[in-house]
Amino acid sequence: MMKSAILFFMLVACVQETTTLAPKDFQKKAAETKDVVILDVRTKEEVDQGVIPGAINVDFKSENFQEQISKLDKNKTYLLYCKGGVRSSKSVDIMKSLGFKKLYDLEGGIDAWREEGLKTTK
Repeated sequence: MMKSAILFFMLVACVQETTTLAPKDFQKKAAETKDVVILDVRTKEEVDQGVIPGAINVDFKSENFQEQISKLDKNKTYLLYCKGGVRSSKSVDIMKSLGFKKLYDLEGGIDAWREEGLKTTK
């Protein structure tokens, strides 16, 4: 029984790190993490309405989304967001399948970010 418990915890420790963060925790993680990439997976039209400062955009709805994502450095930490959280969650799943390990998803997307009164830029 003890061996099973130890094995279970060892397996859990090896699983890719994915966490959903509330807006202020997301902001804090971005500020405190070395080699962090804030990844906006919204469309160009949505991006034109404002972004989280420092974010790069790879449109989840683009035909070559997976190809673009696969070119990113798998050793970095990625903080993902979209409008409401659905596309970023799906993006996290795709990135996990491609071997990315340090992934964080903004709970509620940029809508929740704005509701908290946090800054966006155009």
